[in-house]
Amino acid sequence: MGEHRRPRLQRNNQSVRRAGLRFARALTVTLSLLSFGPLRANPESTCARDPEALARQPHPGLAAMNREAFNIETLSDRHRLYQAWEDCAWQLMPDEVAGFSLWALHGFRLHQILSERPDRPLPELLDLHRPHEARAAASGDAETRMQMLRMLWGGLLNQGRLSEAQSLLDGEIQSRVQVLRAAGPGARSPAAERAQEELVSLSESLYGTVGARPQMEALAETLARELGPDAAPTLILARPLTAYHRRLGRIDQAWHLIDTAFQRAQAEQAGDERLLRLLQSERSIVMYERGQVMEAIREHEQVVAYWEAEQAAGRPAWMRLGRAYNNLVRFSHAAGDYPRVLQVAEKAARSPGQAFGLVYTEALPTRLYEQLARHHLGDAQALARGRDIVEGEGFGSNYTLFFSEALLPLAEREGDTELMRWAAGEVERIVTKHSTPLQSNRAILHLARARLEPRLRAWHQWRALALGAMGRSPAHESQALFENAQRLSASQPRLALVFYKLGALALRRLRSDLPQDSADLQRAGLARYEHHLRAWVELLIDQGRFKDSEAALAFLQEEERGELLRGGRRSASDGERHLRLNAAERHWHGALADIGRELRQASDRIDSEIEQTVGLLDRTAVRSQAAQTALDAAVQQLRQLAEDEAEPTETAENARADPAPSRRAALAPGHARLSYFFLREGRLSLRVQAAGQPTRHLQLPLTRTALARQTLALRQCLERRCEQDLTLSQALYLAVMAPALRLLPVSPKPQHLDIAADDVLRYLPFAALHDGQRYLVERVSLSMDSGLPAAATPPPELRQGALGLGRSLASEDGRLAPLPAVRRELAALRQHTGALLQLDHDFTARRLQAALEAGPALVHLASHFVLDPAGREQSYLLLGDGQSLNLVELGRLPWAGVQLAVLSACETALVLDEGASSRRGRGREWLGLAATLRGAGVQQLMATQWRVADDSTADWLSAFYAQPPWQAASARAQARANLGPALLARAQRHWLQQYRGHTRAHPHFWAAFTWIH
Repeated sequence: MGEHRRPRLQRNNQSVRRAGLRFARALTVTLSLLSFGPLRANPESTCARDPEALARQPHPGLAAMNREAFNIETLSDRHRLYQAWEDCAWQLMPDEVAGFSLWALHGFRLHQILSERPDRPLPELLDLHRPHEARAAASGDAETRMQMLRMLWGGLLNQGRLSEAQSLLDGEIQSRVQVLRAAGPGARSPAAERAQEELVSLSESLYGTVGARPQMEALAETLARELGPDAAPTLILARPLTAYHRRLGRIDQAWHLIDTAFQRAQAEQAGDERLLRLLQSERSIVMYERGQVMEAIREHEQVVAYWEAEQAAGRPAWMRLGRAYNNLVRFSHAAGDYPRVLQVAEKAARSPGQAFGLVYTEALPTRLYEQLARHHLGDAQALARGRDIVEGEGFGSNYTLFFSEALLPLAEREGDTELMRWAAGEVERIVTKHSTPLQSNRAILHLARARLEPRLRAWHQWRALALGAMGRSPAHESQALFENAQRLSASQPRLALVFYKLGALALRRLRSDLPQDSADLQRAGLARYEHHLRAWVELLIDQGRFKDSEAALAFLQEEERGELLRGGRRSASDGERHLRLNAAERHWHGALADIGRELRQASDRIDSEIEQTVGLLDRTAVRSQAAQTALDAAVQQLRQLAEDEAEPTETAENARADPAPSRRAALAPGHARLSYFFLREGRLSLRVQAAGQPTRHLQLPLTRTALARQTLALRQCLERRCEQDLTLSQALYLAVMAPALRLLPVSPKPQHLDIAADDVLRYLPFAALHDGQRYLVERVSLSMDSGLPAAATPPPELRQGALGLGRSLASEDGRLAPLPAVRRELAALRQHTGALLQLDHDFTARRLQAALEAGPALVHLASHFVLDPAGREQSYLLLGDGQSLNLVELGRLPWAGVQLAVLSACETALVLDEGASSRRGRGREWLGLAATLRGAGVQQLMATQWRVADDSTADWLSAFYAQPPWQAASARAQARANLGPALLARAQRHWLQQYRGHTRAHPHFWAAFTWIH
């Protein structure tokens, strides 16, 4: 007998009492989480069965009784309350609410019996159990009958009576197998169908059972042997087994189990819709935990639709529908689709099941995800409301852990110490209760403790790093690496940089398994880790490692592109290039892998031995000694490695790791590049590069908040044509442009600036900045670097000609206004370029495809483009015939080789709030369309940042097209001309000269256009 379990098994009487209390607590929590309602219990209310009424909503009296039961402190009083409603519940059978109440009552009954006499003989227990089971069978409710059986089985297991529990289950299975055998293959007799349904219900009733893996696996072997591996009762058992492995972080095992079962069900049980949807539900959860969030959403939408259809058909399953809503909300939140979260949460709130209290377990997370979504959408009170929900109704449930975990970094970054401590305390309470010492989510616990106990911060963070190194959760691993790096940045900056690099590598692994059409964790991941990535860049700059800082910045920009592309073109080699490891980093990477492997082996060894001997008894204590020993050894190794790193021997490799060459070509003579980047705490870093001179770095005494307010004020002024534009533009010129220009060579002066803006500076119309004498565009031409690569190989032949596409009509639903100036725009385009036009009903998807296949050099788009934060599939270009193309469809068109795309009516919305403190306005949304068109092969884009007055847009575009190269003698000469940002600068200067002293000289009319590459 293992040393870890001998003392435990010697305390039989004490174990029995503890097991009884655990069983009672588990049952009480189940009841409390599944029960709420505004009505007080009233056993005398009508209990006559009305199938039509029960199909519309649960019985209000029974639902309210569950809530009242939770408010009663003693188990005996709860038992009496359920007994008072027992007759009513039987009258309502078969019914989900009544069935739940009856098997809950049966659990209380068995608990009381086993508490009074734990060794009561099984025949006596069966004499008490059988009448209730028979009554459930007579009602035709197989699920209630099997839940009652599970209560008896679980009670025996909790008392350590493993052989009796197994004998009971084997007998129940064999009795039903005999019925099926007697009926013969394919038989549809009532007895055979009932036996089949009860076996399925028995397997399904084990979902969520803690720690009974050996018993469930034995049951699976029995069912496979007796009924076959493709029988419904065998297949459905994959759900509880998958959930078991999933909750221990064994995602690979979980996926193999559930995917195999689902594929077999599709092949052999194609007509059993309920079976398929139950398996699909668990399969989508595993997909989500593997990082395939969009696939999980698509799968779970089918699950939701099935249970909604069942409800509409008068066969409601309130708890399953509530659970399906919750999963869909969870997946949508992970994908960053916050409007969808609110939409599904509203639908869940209107569900009759939730209104009457049967889906509390599912409703609570949905409500918390709703508050997180509202926070991300700018609701300043949402997090506090979420805390109130947890305090008032969460009861320390494992279902609220995600909220407390998400709240920790949010509260810390916002400086809300009280909220941060509350969240850390919740994480401590929940993880301690619901996880085991070597479970990967224990890393969260130690990171939370590090916040609560500053003096033990290092100790807790090392333990989190050891747990993260087990490789079962790249999210926890990257978080632990980043927080250790943050702690070490002052005392051991070189080691901190190693951890930042390895954290980024773990973040890369979190995305590495995503299919090409589903890079959907980018949005949530970037929001969670961006401040760490910016701290990494800042530390590299502080250490003078400028080349490495460029590689780290490129990785961050790639993460932004991944968020925008959401499954578009991403090169797997990008991450490898930016995250190339030097010798010191490879050493730590290997050491962490070894530590993680040893901990995984220890965890599997301890779990396996205990599961084979202890059954369902509380195993946390018996595994703690061995687990803590293994974890302490891992922490000691980490500390020793860190001490060895304290006095590093510098080599050319570990002191200055030279990243792969940049993809950017050397700057041409007369060109300069300005790169703005916000560091931690909102400080602004500036990198200045010019042809023929070394790169210069500068930190500007500016904050993001101040720049956001100034940028918002200037944008609003230019959009509204206010008279204070010069004052605002001069202030911003002095703040962000003058310091950069002072670092540029005096001779020869650069004639072109390529600007890589970050965050809110992406909204800044740089051309309109004013030095007190003239606008910036009057001194230099300008372009904005999107950071997005175009198609790698341009077509061999030069493109010729122009294509004009537009819609002047309002949208059919009236939500998008008409664009009457589009006709004049396209007329000017044709006048100066001879373009082929597609206007209104001629502008269709089929004709657009054909026109692009003809190979135009210039494409002019003048229609509404709607960029939806929900993603690429929801963002769309409105076509002239009323149809639309979303970003995915748009990216599949033959854009490769188009030299310039002009986006006239596709303005970029400014999403900063009035306080300019929101971090939602990051300037990425205008990159959404650019990402698609650049990825599809368009070389450059000219886009409007705001809507210009209709009566002047056509005049401005006419002036733009009335210059070389559009006036070249032939189309071939046009094709050979240089289509670059100098075209835009010349047009803007010409406009200013033509209208100097006129209202049209206001930047509103000409500065809206920006050149993007």
